[in-house]
Amino acid sequence: MSLWENLTSLFLPRENKADLPFGATAIDELLAYLKSLINPYAESMINVEDMIQKQIQEYEETKNLPTSDRQARAIRIYLTAEDIIIKNKPPVIKEAFTKAALRQNIAKKVKIANLPITLRLIFLEEQEQKLYLFETGIKQLESYILKNLGVTRLKHIIELGTKGTMLEKITVDDSGIDFGAIEVEGGKINIPDLVASFKTLYSTFYEEIAHSFGQNNAQEIFQKAFEFVKKTYDYDLISQFLEVLPNQISEPERVNYLSRTDLEKKFSELKTEVEQLKKKSTAN
Repeated sequence: MSLWENLTSLFLPRENKADLPFGATAIDELLAYLKSLINPYAESMINVEDMIQKQIQEYEETKNLPTSDRQARAIRIYLTAEDIIIKNKPPVIKEAFTKAALRQNIAKKVKIANLPITLRLIFLEEQEQKLYLFETGIKQLESYILKNLGVTRLKHIIELGTKGTMLEKITVDDSGIDFGAIEVEGGKINIPDLVASFKTLYSTFYEEIAHSFGQNNAQEIFQKAFEFVKKTYDYDLISQFLEVLPNQISEPERVNYLSRTDLEKKFSELKTEVEQLKKKSTAN
C-alpha cells in the first residue's frame, strides 16, 4: 500500500465512513492535492513504514474513542504528510515548499471551509487561526462547566470574563458559547487585543473552577485542555495556545515551548556573548 493509500485509510476507514467527524469529500480533496505534489516514482524513495507506523498504531487505538480524539489523530496524520513534503526536495516532490507556502497553497487549492474547524484552522491567516485555536480550548472548559455547574454559571463566567474586552459580544445559550459575533470580523481582528481578551477569559474560567472545586481540580481541567492542543498540533500552534493560559498552567510548559522569536532572541544574545569573548581573547 502506498504512502497516500495509507494516509487515506487512516483519515477514511472504509468500514466507518458514516461515523467520521468530518466530510469524506473534503478530506479526499486535501489528500488528492498532497498526492499531486509527489512524483509518482518517488514514493519508493520514502520509508513509509517508519514514517507513519506510529500514527497507524495510535489511530487504531483511538478509533473507538470520542470524536475529539479521532479529530486529533486525523490532524496529526495530516501533519505527518506535511512534514514529509516540506522535508523533501525534487525529484521526490515536484516543487519544494516551506510550511507556510504549502499551507497557503492548500488554502487556495482545497475547499478548506468544508474541513472541521480543528483541522481547518491550520490553513487560516493568523487572526482567524488564533481565534479558532483559543476557541478550541474554551470549548473543553465549557463542557466541564455545563456538566458540573450548568448554563447559568457558564453565562456568569462569560459575562464576567468578557466585560470590557473584544469578546463582550459572544453569547451563551443551553447548547453553550456562541462566538459567531467575533468570528464574522475575521481578518479585521486586532491580534494583541484578541490574545489579551482570551487570556482574561481563560483566567476567569480558572478562578471560577478553582473557587468551586479547588486549585487541584482547576489545574487538572486546564492541563487536559492543554494536553488536547499539545497532542493535536505542532510547535507553532502549541506556543500560541500557551499565550492565553493562566500562569499557573503556562509557566511550567513555556520552558519547553518557547516561541521561535524567543529562541532567535536567545540565540542572538548567545552569539553576541561569544563574539565579545572572542574580541577580549584577541585583545589579550
